[in-house]
This record gives sequence, C-alpha cells and structure tokens, in this order.
Amino acid sequence: MKLFVFPHAGGFARYYTFLKNAQYQNIREVVLYEYANRNPALHKTQPVSFAERTERAADFITAETAGGEPFALFGHSMGAFVAYEAALLLKRTGRPLPAQIFLSGQRPPCTVEEGYFTANPDIAIPYLKSLGGMDQLLDAAPAVRSLFLPIIFGDLKLLETYTPSIPAPEERLRECVLLYGDHDAELEGRDLTRWTEHFEQVKSRHVFSGGHFYLDQYHDRVTEIINTETECIK
Repeated sequence: MKLFVFPHAGGFARYYTFLKNAQYQNIREVVLYEYANRNPALHKTQPVSFAERTERAADFITAETAGGEPFALFGHSMGAFVAYEAALLLKRTGRPLPAQIFLSGQRPPCTVEEGYFTANPDIAIPYLKSLGGMDQLLDAAPAVRSLFLPIIFGDLKLLETYTPSIPAPEERLRECVLLYGDHDAELEGRDLTRWTEHFEQVKSRHVFSGGHFYLDQYHDRVTEIINTETECIK
C-alpha cells in the first residue's frame, strides 16, 4: 500500500522524510506531497482557494493509485484538513477511499470558527509563534524571511477560504487515527471527541508529551503507530 503525507502550513515535504525512511510491514511507498506554492516550477498554476488545494490533492491520490493499490493518508496540522477533505471528496465522487487516515495536531473541522484563520501578520505571527517550531524562521534575517514568509502567508490566505465540510451522518468517513501533543496550543480547549461528527469512529488516539510539533521528538513512535495501524490492511 501507499502512504500519502500532507505537510503543515508553511511546511515542506522534506520535514516528513523520517516517515519515508522508516520500515513498514505493509507500506510499499511513502509519497511526500509538496504543495504548489513550494515549487512553482512544478505547477503551472497556484490554487486560489483551500477547496482547490483539496481537489488537487484528491486528483493526485487518484492518479497515483490508479492500479487499485490500497492507500492511507497522513496529515499534520493544515495537512490534516487536506487529508480529511480530500478523503471526503473521494467518497462524494465515488472514488476509492483510503484504508486509514492519520490526523495529527488538528482540531475537528466542525470546531473551526468563521474568520479563525488569518493572513494578517499582526495576528498570524504571534499565533504561529505560540505553536512553536517556527520561531527561528519567523525571527530569521530578512533575506531568509523573504524566502519563506510568502509560503507561510500563502497557506494562511488559502486557509482564510476554508469552509469545513460537515457530512451528514450517513456520509461520514469510516474511521481515523488521532495523534497530538498534550500541550498543543492549537488544541487547547477543543473537544477532540467531535471528530466523530466526521468519522464513524476514532479507531485510536495517541497523545504525546509536547506541543504542536511533538513530531520532532517522536519519529520512531509515530512510525511505529502507522506501522501497527496499517500492517493488517489488504
């Protein structure tokens, strides 16, 4: 089977190289998905909305699994929304569905308030710093900031257009696996049980000691969870 990995806002696919380098029982290939605004040379056009980003991800998954191979999705932070929305779009359009979906460091879409995401630097930069993991980049020299801030704020502009899909009960996806840090500022005060408004069940929940980027300290444990949750999938 294949595992498709969707990065966080401002993140590059290479951050998730540890998932690609791991050994799995049942995963033949790990595909690190790179968003269009990371490498414009590979993309003729840039998405103008989060819905378009989702559509592109769904179409990519379909093309990469045209032979009927089973697949799973892993998304962290913004990538969790991409993975969820892409999977729901696949279901709504009658295409093959992922055998498992791993959602990392993200609240249920149904808890996203209108206007929550903003590309206003006065609000966005303190928010990003509260999550940790980006401080060096956000405080870097102007030459470095000029390279990476457009990518970050490009993602935030797309998130400003995000309208979460709330499926009818019979339309919910089958199941998901949740992973998150116990001191994640993004999840503070959020009711994570509400993921069941999007899935028939949360198969398992894995809580790590750390913040939004708990992944930095738990490469081996995260890959072990993915391996365990996929080893019996046919």
